[in-house]
Amino acid sequence: MKTLPLLLITATAAALPAYWIGHVTTRSEANSVLESLSTDDLLRVLNQRRNLASETRLVDFATTESFFGNVSDDPSSGMTSGEDVRSNHLIERDLQAALAAAPGTAGLTARLETLFTELAASDPLLALEYAAQISGVRQQRSTINSILRIWAGQDGAAALAWYRDTSENLPLALREERLQSILAGYGASDARGALAYVAAMDPTGSGGRRMQLSAYQSVFDGLVESGRINLALDALAGIGDASMRGDLQLGLIQSWAGQNPEAVALYLDGLADEIPANAHATLVRAWAELDPTRAAAHVSSLGAEHPDFGRATASVIAQWTQYDIAGPGEWLNTLPASPEVDRSVAIYTARAAREDPEGAMSWAASIQNDRLRTRMMERVAGEWRQVDPVAFDAFMETGDWSDEQRQRFINASAGDDLMRRGGMGGGGWW
Repeated sequence: MKTLPLLLITATAAALPAYWIGHVTTRSEANSVLESLSTDDLLRVLNQRRNLASETRLVDFATTESFFGNVSDDPSSGMTSGEDVRSNHLIERDLQAALAAAPGTAGLTARLETLFTELAASDPLLALEYAAQISGVRQQRSTINSILRIWAGQDGAAALAWYRDTSENLPLALREERLQSILAGYGASDARGALAYVAAMDPTGSGGRRMQLSAYQSVFDGLVESGRINLALDALAGIGDASMRGDLQLGLIQSWAGQNPEAVALYLDGLADEIPANAHATLVRAWAELDPTRAAAHVSSLGAEHPDFGRATASVIAQWTQYDIAGPGEWLNTLPASPEVDRSVAIYTARAAREDPEGAMSWAASIQNDRLRTRMMERVAGEWRQVDPVAFDAFMETGDWSDEQRQRFINASAGDDLMRRGGMGGGGWW
């Protein structure tokens, strides 16, 4: 059995406790050392060890050395690597302390996240046991899902076996999110294995199709993030269920457009007559979050006759007007007035009302849908009366309003009530 050589201690590590120096050759000796320290002392020692390693360059702790120096290669020594010791003792003990801490303790959430991440990498089952002790339901679910993703990234088959054994009686939503987490990790390390598992899922029965659909989407999202879009497209082409393939195609377009909308536009151009409904609207909605001006140019290229034109236009205006009023107004002026554009004009009117109520009133009056036009004019009136009552009164004097219209304008409310109520017809802007 090999023993640990005495480490040379530099002045920068003078405070390193004496029991870290010398010969520690068995797990029992290591345990006794660790158990004699408080958590704070252990963390202090680890920091000193890191400093010692970087300043003296005597050993490379990050790759080959334990906390105590050279560890025996002989399994009979009973000594594992330093990272194993850390997982078995330091992380577990710190987790116990963190879980026992009072709710609201400063930095507690971040500390738990760090500790669970470390433990999941070395002992996911133990990490799951500790995660079950988290009192907050939302944090417990999030932690379990994170552990499952890490575990599946290392051993997807084992994580899926655990899932099959433990998820039968869980609610559908909980089973779904756990499977998504596992497949996200599995797909990152073995995408083809993850796709094969999803393809073999049974889409029949209660929730079967939904589970398979979300499982595919989880793997596809990971493939998009890692730049392996061709593998996702190949898998999509191999799905026999046309309805599921169409739903997944839209989901893939949305995810892909968030990374590379120009590439998605080229992909859709290549589909010719096989483009699924709402494909361009889905692309533009994601594109507008990244670059609304480029998204607007794409919408203009579609033409007002395109079935996605109205929804795509509304997506652009909704994003663009969050930080600019002039640009979206100029672009709207280039589009032909039509019922398909009414929603976009309404969104623009709502955003412009506080900055330019007089101009916003003109936009509201141009809406072709009678009901929406009336609601938007009342909304602008409420805003205008608040920001500039003198100008509002002058506007009311110049208009040829019926007594009912005049009363509705005067009593109109400002604010975001229209958008909260769901826009035109209660169905939302989209």
